[in-house]
Amino acid sequence: MPRYTLILKVIIGVYVFSEVMMAENLLTIAQVCERVSMSASHIRKRIKLGKFPAATHRLSTRMVRWSESSINEWIEKTHEQKKH
Repeated sequence: MPRYTLILKVIIGVYVFSEVMMAENLLTIAQVCERVSMSASHIRKRIKLGKFPAATHRLSTRMVRWSESSINEWIEKTHEQKKH
């Protein structure tokens, strides 16, 4: 069964609920850290070096999320490179 979520948009200080739509899982920095076994500071350094995917969704100036698929792709790519 697909997962549905309400997306909250902030427009000039007014909260407006958009229509219900199918969305992929979004991961917090804590969840990303757990999945890739790295600290948040190490992930940020790797992002600056272009060696880790940047957050795919900016929900506010201090709240970002990564799509689960972008992290899974990075993990697969990294494991493939280690095999060779």
